Amino acid sequence: MREALARAKPLILKSGRCRGGPDSAEIIWEQGRRELALHAEGRLVIVCPVSSGGDVRDIGIFNTELDEAKPIMDDDPGRKGRRLRV
Repeated sequence: MREALARAKPLILKSGRCRGGPDSAEIIWEQGRRELALHAEGRLVIVCPVSSGGDVRDIGIFNTELDEAKPIMDDDPGRKGRRLRV
């Protein structure tokens, strides 16, 4: 249990500067699709979209080391499209 807890890396995505810009719906769709693929692989063990209308848009828990989680998030479509930020 300690090992599993030590590997858990929380992630909170917030609205980015370009949220609501052109192609936002498609970019966010791809971001969600990618999160579900990471979940199926076991790398993102919890995926929880937040639809309260506030700044927080998504919460996830990675089952990776921090140095593995960073490149995964650097390649996230929502972050690359500046629709989401960490």
